[in-house]
Amino acid sequence: EKAGIIKSAEEFNSFLTKNDYARKIQVGEYKLYSSMTMKQIAIVLTTK
Repeated sequence: EKAGIIKSAEEFNSFLTKNDYARKIQVGEYKLYSSMTMKQIAIVLTTK
């Protein structure tokens, strides 16, 4: 939210949980862009 990548942390967390991404998030540093969809961000965060 603060970085302007997502509009709502609550909405994004709900998306992650509903779509089975929440438990698959990998620790690391990522390049994310405000033009990315929630699904695109989730895929980046869950694959290395």
